[in-house]
Amino acid sequence: MPTIDISAFDGDDPAASARVVDAVRAACETVGFFLLADRGGVPEDLVAGALGASRGFFERPLEEKMRVASLRKGYIPVDGCDNAVRPTSLHEKFSCSRVDLDAIDVSDPYYDPSASAQAELYFGEDNRWPDAPGGFRHAWETYYVAMESLTRRLLRIFARALDAKGGDDFFVDRCRRHVSNLVALRYPPLHPDDDAAPRSGSNRTRTRPTSPSWRSNTGQAGCRCSRTEPATGSTCRRRQTHCWSTSGT
Repeated sequence: MPTIDISAFDGDDPAASARVVDAVRAACETVGFFLLADRGGVPEDLVAGALGASRGFFERPLEEKMRVASLRKGYIPVDGCDNAVRPTSLHEKFSCSRVDLDAIDVSDPYYDPSASAQAELYFGEDNRWPDAPGGFRHAWETYYVAMESLTRRLLRIFARALDAKGGDDFFVDRCRRHVSNLVALRYPPLHPDDDAAPRSGSNRTRTRPTSPSWRSNTGQAGCRCSRTEPATGSTCRRRQTHCWSTSGT
């Protein structure tokens, strides 16, 4: 999988910027995925803060975590979600959606939960934040904003790679009313009887870029592991414990 440094895209050197676009285009056309060097410019302290807060939360007693339980925004325990969208999996999860809803135009029916079923689905509940560990909400909101900014940067690179008629902001302009989620998954230790069940389902996202990452308890980092089997699809079983964060637009 190629690793691409996108730092020169917004720089003053047109040739260096073009090389970034060429590299991203080639990776998308030939591989379908790429790794971002230096976390795409997201500061390491923000990554570490969000990851540390997530691990601190997952280590809390189940009863405490269930106080912020929700199938939309908040906590879902292991085997706690089984619906038409996603089957249950062998992981626990915490997620939030947009963190800037206090700044949007609430008169817009798009954001009015009473205007449509879709609006109710995405905006009918507020984000739920745990009381512990301390600083959890700040760490997550700060990281969300950073990943949102990174996603806009990637969208501009994609637009230039495709020579979009609307210019670099072609996709950005069409994604301003996004409903992106930031998600952390914790995979508990494996047991012999767990092998038949998927640790996590395959990612079938087709409408937005997805930025996954994992870090094991030993500090190793990379993309989420998976393998495809006819019976279970794409599963993740070989890592004992890791978190996966994603933000799309």
